[in-house]
Amino acid sequence: MKIEGPPRNPKDRVILWTAIFVAILLLMIPAGIMSQDSGLTQANLQGILWFQGIREATGGALDGFFSAVTELGIPLEISIFMAIVYWCVSREAGMLMLLSNYWGGLGSDFLKTTFHVYRGFTISDKVTPVASAVRVPLGYSFPSGHAFNGVTTYGVGGMAAKGRSRLLAFALLTVAVLIAVSRVYCGVHFPGDIIVGALMGVVVVGWMRRLLAYVDARPDDRTLTRRRELLVALAFVALAVAIFIYGAVFPYPEDLALLDITKQHPDSSINGSSCMATAFTMIGCSVGWLMARRQESFTTETSLPHKLLRLAVGVPVVWFLQSKVMYLIPGGLGRLLGFGPRPHWLRGVHPRALAQNLHGL
Repeated sequence: MKIEGPPRNPKDRVILWTAIFVAILLLMIPAGIMSQDSGLTQANLQGILWFQGIREATGGALDGFFSAVTELGIPLEISIFMAIVYWCVSREAGMLMLLSNYWGGLGSDFLKTTFHVYRGFTISDKVTPVASAVRVPLGYSFPSGHAFNGVTTYGVGGMAAKGRSRLLAFALLTVAVLIAVSRVYCGVHFPGDIIVGALMGVVVVGWMRRLLAYVDARPDDRTLTRRRELLVALAFVALAVAIFIYGAVFPYPEDLALLDITKQHPDSSINGSSCMATAFTMIGCSVGWLMARRQESFTTETSLPHKLLRLAVGVPVVWFLQSKVMYLIPGGLGRLLGFGPRPHWLRGVHPRALAQNLHGL
């Protein structure tokens, strides 16, 4: 499976989507996105209540379906999906997913921390979310990380699959759309959250493609390519440090009287834990990317037993790092050990070990 070539004027297209994204953000600020009483917030609440009306009219018949769909957008599931693609299907598509999601997550956390928009069910008694979709710690609402994840993983997968199977491409793109819709249906995001989250995913994927094209612009000059690889990796490490500091010193709002669930769980969105996790992930991603760039022997063109072995060895480690480490080890150390090694393992350690030691399978 290969990613289709860039459009005739890819830079112009990326700039256009970026301009639209920035324009929407600039319009939302005076419209009162951070105010619970603004017209924009009330319109967003009406959107949630419209979907809630569908839930009530159908007796919750679709709750199980959309609860299952929304799970496809959480970090563990998308990490496993990206691992399957990168290890077994397409190294190029998998790399684009990993960079867009792990490096691009910086933008999502920056906006969440800056705008600190509360969830609809915390500011209105009229909103009743699907219980299984409410997670603790409770993060801020804007933008939707699930919508962003859907575009940067399943959306990229759908675009990559177009040349091979239209049915598969349609299925993956449908999953990306359903993940976004599920967040509003379940009552945990505003419609504006998923629109901006999805649009941010489109912008990030476009710029990541441009970034990779920049690094590989002179394939005949290996020294220049290595310098650009190092420059890019160091730039994202610097951004990781910046988002870590930003999350730690940002003045979070004090009007928490409405957030009873936040009071019950102090390790919630009012601290910089999400920015901390993003910073560690970005650093691990940078190290893993540098390792992956030097693994010329690693390929997805291998036997089925070898692919199954890659998954059997690699997926449990991803699951352990994502689901267990940060809960077994409290505080920042748990987040460092849980989030930092994950992208490093996905693209660096695991592929290198299998490429070198299991090449004969």
